[in-house]
Amino acid sequence: MISIACDGHQQAMRAAADFVPDAVALNAAQHLEHGKQIQIGPFAIVPRLVDHSGFDAYAIEVEADGKRLFYSGDLRAHGRKRKLFEVLLAHPPRNIDVMLMEGSSLGRLADDGEFPTEEALEDVFVDRFKHTAGMALVTCSAQNIDRVVTVYRAAKRAGRTLIVDAYAAEVLKATGLRQHSKAYFRLVESGGFHTAKATLPIEEGHRPSRR
Repeated sequence: MISIACDGHQQAMRAAADFVPDAVALNAAQHLEHGKQIQIGPFAIVPRLVDHSGFDAYAIEVEADGKRLFYSGDLRAHGRKRKLFEVLLAHPPRNIDVMLMEGSSLGRLADDGEFPTEEALEDVFVDRFKHTAGMALVTCSAQNIDRVVTVYRAAKRAGRTLIVDAYAAEVLKATGLRQHSKAYFRLVESGGFHTAKATLPIEEGHRPSRR
């Protein structure tokens, strides 16, 4: 069996595995990279980076025996990488025989409803941070990098310091291990995510050991 995975997501899961009992730390034989075809037996696979709350998420085109399948993945169009959705619409996969789509948000909104963008949420956070006395607490998945960026940018605009726990710090650190992840952060930072001031509730020497 040959395993493939998104490299950035694999790094994040490895970082998270140190904090989660019985977690699985992936060690894939091949990694997906936007637009780069990989061959596994009779299957030719072309990944397409998409806008998603999960870091390094892809849609994929699969071709074998003259047939082509397109799997959308759990994509969206309101995150900080929504330009990728526009690119997909402008340059869709051609000559597809079967298309598989996820719909994890179907039914959550009215037919004419829309999810708020990360920029809109950033403005909401800024207002809440400015009008909250003392510490403002935010709960979200540390693996939702778009949301962490939103909270960071809002904290910076409101003159506050972002504080993350050890788990979030390790996950954020892991997303920067890939060389081409820099392009992702250029899309979302607009002010320098790498300049975030984070305080960890543990000392450097007490970090969990890497598996």
